[in-house]
Amino acid sequence: MSPAPAAYARLRKIADRLPTVPGIGRTEIANGVIVMTLPPVLRHELAVLRLARQLNAQLPGTHPGHIAHPGADLPRFFPTR
Repeated sequence: MSPAPAAYARLRKIADRLPTVPGIGRTEIANGVIVMTLPPVLRHELAVLRLARQLNAQLPGTHPGHIAHPGADLPRFFPTR
């Protein structure tokens, strides 16, 4: 379950203030908890890229206006209202 927009905004502010830790990929918010993740391995990133390309070729016909984005941090690009 996703946190309420106000709670998410509060968690995002906290996550954005956390110091950079060597070896940690990024901070994410999952189920109302701030999580620090390891960077993905190259093999995984390549598989995600290939899947996104395949989906993006099909989405205009099935779901116009949608995109398959390989990153998980979409709120940074598409903030909640």
